[in-house]
Amino acid sequence: MLCNKIYLPLLFLCSSCTPAIANNVILSCPATITSHKLSEIDMFSGPPREMASLIPVDGGWNTTMDNPQELPFYIQCSYKNTKKTIAIKVPANATSCKYGDKIDQIICE
Repeated sequence: MLCNKIYLPLLFLCSSCTPAIANNVILSCPATITSHKLSEIDMFSGPPREMASLIPVDGGWNTTMDNPQELPFYIQCSYKNTKKTIAIKVPANATSCKYGDKIDQIICE
């Protein structure tokens, strides 16, 4: 199981992963933090504080695209009425990630 914790000012980074079938990994955002409900999930090339947000295509992201600096990928969980976020590092061997069946999940292969 891949689990890393990194703490940065104004950005709480936490990895929460649950293995799924085959080589899939389900990354889950907490539904709420300090009573604020999850509002969206984004993916970033490199730490989210660097603001290199990726645009999903067909409900997901290709993590094997050009990445000349070989930066890690992260998903960021954003919450309503707060600037607090949670970032989860995507496993380095993931080749693609897509939205899961639940609003709080990303599935990486």
